[in-house]
Amino acid sequence: MKKSILNLGNALSKVAQKQVKGGTKLTTPGECDAIEGNVPYGCPCKSNWCAPGLRCDTAQQSHLDGICVYS
Repeated sequence: MKKSILNLGNALSKVAQKQVKGGTKLTTPGECDAIEGNVPYGCPCKSNWCAPGLRCDTAQQSHLDGICVYS
């Protein structure tokens, strides 16, 4: 039985693990005060403002164009 439990599902990449609810730390307002091109995950953004590896998801509403999420 232990073998069958250990073989369930697939291993998640680090990026996929962070997308699981609770897998990323929430950003505080001070962390969102970043330079264009270096805005962290979960912060409001405009196009091309997000840090490398992130994109501005315009499907999520914010006071700007969207929210920085993993690409």
